[in-house]
Amino acid sequence: MTFEFATASIPAYSLTPSASTNFFHDASGQPVTLAGTAGLKLVVHHASGTDLTGAACFHVSEESGPPRIVIDVQAV
Repeated sequence: MTFEFATASIPAYSLTPSASTNFFHDASGQPVTLAGTAGLKLVVHHASGTDLTGAACFHVSEESGPPRIVIDVQAV
């Protein structure tokens, strides 16, 4: 995933690897289990972004060098 910010700098964030696939939604506390054998938890501090009340607006592209999938989500 690529996260792009409308600010002049990247906000504070933490990225935590986990040997488990069990996580919790930050807002609701509901459990989430990922497919696979491990996961990463990304928390971006003091940032707002997507409008979850309307239809999702996003664009997916495939890039090379290195090979990757980029998911762009429109910020409001």
